[in-house]
Amino acid sequence: MKFQGDRSEMTMEEIFAEVLTSRELDRDDRCRLREALLANSLSEEHHDIINRLIYGTKRRKLKLRD
Repeated sequence: MKFQGDRSEMTMEEIFAEVLTSRELDRDDRCRLREALLANSLSEEHHDIINRLIYGTKRRKLKLRD
């Protein structure tokens, strides 16, 4: 699944890699993830990726920024 936004098109895997590298989840990334969830067309693998990001924020391994 690809997303369009201020940045170039990014796949779910690219968003995941970027967030893990920077250890920050910004507003644009959260919006892309929310859009993907609302589209209801995600594979189980993509749901797992989102769950890992949520877990990382709950455990304070990832920072939320605006």
